[in-house]
Amino acid sequence: MTPARMVRWVRDATLAERAFVGTTLVLLAVGAWFRVSGALTTPLWSDEARQAIALGEDLELADLAAWPLNLRPVLYLLLGKASSWIVDAEWILRLPSLAPSLASLVVTLALARQVLVSRVAVLVSLAVVALGPWLIDFAKEYKPYALEHFLVTLQVYLTVKWLSRRDRANLRALLPLVALGPLLGFACVFVAPCVLLVLAADAWRRRDRRTLALAVGAAVMTLALFAVQYLLFQRHATKMSFQYWDANFYDAGFRLRTLGAHLWDILGQFPAGEGPPLVRRFAAGVHVVLFGIGLGVLVARRRWALLLLIAGPLLLPIGASLAGRWPYGMVRVNLYMIGLVALTWTVALDAAITSPRLRWAGLAASAVVVALQLPTHPRLLLDKQVPAAHMRPILQPTDMPSLLAQVLAAESRALAAGGEVCVHVSAEARPVFLYYTRDHDDWAAAARGLRVGRWLAENSRLTMLEMSAALRGPAQPCWMVRSYRYDEQLAARRVLKEDRFRVLAELQAPGLVATKIERVARPPAAAPPSAGEPLTLAAEDAVLAGDGLWYYGRARIGGMQGVDPRWASEAIGNWSSLDSAVSWTFELAQAGEFEVLVSQAAADGAGGSYVVDLGGQRLTGEVVTTPTWQAFTSVSLGRLPLQPGRHTLLLRATTRRGTHVMNLRGLQLRPR
Repeated sequence: MTPARMVRWVRDATLAERAFVGTTLVLLAVGAWFRVSGALTTPLWSDEARQAIALGEDLELADLAAWPLNLRPVLYLLLGKASSWIVDAEWILRLPSLAPSLASLVVTLALARQVLVSRVAVLVSLAVVALGPWLIDFAKEYKPYALEHFLVTLQVYLTVKWLSRRDRANLRALLPLVALGPLLGFACVFVAPCVLLVLAADAWRRRDRRTLALAVGAAVMTLALFAVQYLLFQRHATKMSFQYWDANFYDAGFRLRTLGAHLWDILGQFPAGEGPPLVRRFAAGVHVVLFGIGLGVLVARRRWALLLLIAGPLLLPIGASLAGRWPYGMVRVNLYMIGLVALTWTVALDAAITSPRLRWAGLAASAVVVALQLPTHPRLLLDKQVPAAHMRPILQPTDMPSLLAQVLAAESRALAAGGEVCVHVSAEARPVFLYYTRDHDDWAAAARGLRVGRWLAENSRLTMLEMSAALRGPAQPCWMVRSYRYDEQLAARRVLKEDRFRVLAELQAPGLVATKIERVARPPAAAPPSAGEPLTLAAEDAVLAGDGLWYYGRARIGGMQGVDPRWASEAIGNWSSLDSAVSWTFELAQAGEFEVLVSQAAADGAGGSYVVDLGGQRLTGEVVTTPTWQAFTSVSLGRLPLQPGRHTLLLRATTRRGTHVMNLRGLQLRPR
């Protein structure tokens, strides 16, 4: 529209038309603002960082698709991979979600104008999508949910427009979109059959052989492309990502009796936004009732094509779940159905508003529906912090840039002098730490002085053992970076209760904590006060070098973080790597000859050989098999002459039988 025509339209338009256009522009602007706000600057959270790391790896497409927790459509992965080549930053990673989320506002408006009669209903349809907290959040997350919502809405819009105008341009845009849709978003596989069935039925009714042939060809192409993607994933079906999704999202016990609960979540609870439980239940009830009325209105108006386009993508995954062929179960269906469910609400409201008897009731219900989309805390619309609840995305803020800035500031003197700063990183904090210190274009350079002492294993039951072992490492002091996750915080609290560690500083950022910890060393051991009394080097006092070693302390802590009673041996264990070693530093007041005895245990199937190095003098030993891992025996390696002064004893494995070398309780130096 030219400026002159726009001026004439404003001059000639009625007040209602001006109000409609003005409100539409406001809703589009507000929806865009909510989506853009924070999307380009919010730091990556743990799951997003995993994806970013995978995209930065030199992996083939098949391996990239099967990367742990990286189950994504093929073209979506390629899109992310291509964007990471341009620049490695948060905004480029989230662009494949932000751009379609913004475009979905315009498509929603266009679809509503095709389907609805009342302008108020059109505005309600747009408002629900523009203000919906979950759709806003999808725009700020590197996951295909926003893209799926856009593709589903766009396919429905193009289909409805084709049925009303028979514009070949719409058909040329729609058919490739149907074929490629499942490669961009898995959910499109449930929309494609409905769209193609509507096109084929319409072409058959009108005897349009050309359109019918195109629909059949598009169906064949869609099946072929999806089959290629399916086979690609099946080649890697044993990878961790598939085990994870099958274990967490496949509802193996899905039965018809659970169908109602799933439908309640999809049609009501999920789009209801966040708020007090009573408000959520009320909103869910309103939404479910409106959805049912909307379907009834479509039947009464004989809008069979639109009814199929809305109900089909909902019924197909239900059938697939019942047949055990959809590994997501019903959990993820609601993510892409929000737009179509909301459209069905507004069909019900449209029928009421256009009815002389129900007009005011329809207007009141419209106001209630819009109000119910708003969270109790409006700032949730701006920040990427929608609280998690049943069947909703779990979003954990992890502001690693803020934490890195604080750590670098605290260690500025050491770094300026060319030193390195030791950092231990927990399992949950690992993805974001690794991404920002290695891959991010800006932070990777700033964090070059940070050296990782130990990556903690991703096993919540053993988190405490991992932390305790890391803090016994050779680098002192060292920062412990961990997440707000309960098991990591609990493990850190319990480890720091030991009198062997001292907290020097603690820094916090959203979702993360960094604690600077120093091991409090005992005074170096002195010479035995009388002949014949041995000098004991206990496992608890050893310095552990290597990622695998743990110190099994007393089993005094129960629950999830407790040490298994079988391991309560006050010994060093989990010795699986020949790169691991333990050491002690001690002092002697007088010279003497000492017999070296090793207290060790090794169950059947374990063992190997090791060497003890003391000031350049070496003794070798063979691991002795014992009845159990707790049945310790003392093995004499031989004698060594030692002079007065400070000494460091190093013990390392040289060979290994089986998976582990031994459990080591300590050494004794017995004077002779």
